[in-house]
Amino acid sequence: MMLDDTCYFLGFSNYAAAVFTLALLNAPLVQTFMQSIVFWDSKRAISKDVLLRLDLSKIAKAFDFNNIKSEIEKIQEIDYEYINFKAWEHYCLKLYPEKSAQLTMF
Repeated sequence: MMLDDTCYFLGFSNYAAAVFTLALLNAPLVQTFMQSIVFWDSKRAISKDVLLRLDLSKIAKAFDFNNIKSEIEKIQEIDYEYINFKAWEHYCLKLYPEKSAQLTMF
């Protein structure tokens, strides 16, 4: 890996959280949003200001477990042993604790 003077890094100590985040950020909903706010001809198309407009808790609220599972299935080389409803519930509770009573499997 080679980095220049500006890089942004997301670190995870939990495999499932990393996979869920990867799936959310690569979902068509987020990619379409990114395409609408990124100016590809600028010197730094993906700037800190652009990244700060992404709110993982709001993005995750647009998905239920079945939706996120479908997005994860598009990613290669995933260890599905750690990807389950309980892990998704835990991930969502970390992002937005107020929604704990509203989580459903379907």
